[in-house]
Amino acid sequence: MSKANDQLIQTLYELSQKLIPADQIKAGATQMLGIAGDLKKEIEAGNEAKVKELGPKLEDVWSTFEDGVRPRNAELYEKLEKSLNPEVAGSQKSPLDKQALSQLNDGLTQALNELLQTIK
Repeated sequence: MSKANDQLIQTLYELSQKLIPADQIKAGATQMLGIAGDLKKEIEAGNEAKVKELGPKLEDVWSTFEDGVRPRNAELYEKLEKSLNPEVAGSQKSPLDKQALSQLNDGLTQALNELLQTIK
């Protein structure tokens, strides 16, 4: 029994080392909100080159903290993924579907704001 207890403690310790701190999640979400804001302006302006540049940046930032979101709030994680993945893909299409990209960007912005409100 003692050996199993020691193994459990070790496993929990190893898992805790892999958790992404709340501050890193907040910083990443805030950075993504900035990119989403810039993206919104470029979508509205129809600036295809800038949209193609900014879209993948969302995924780059998301990848730095996404593993810390799912264990805290799986539903919100899925909500973020639902907007993010098609938005990044859509940002690479030509011509731009401004309406679809705007809706995805708004959904992503809403989900990021929710994330910031729930992370403590």
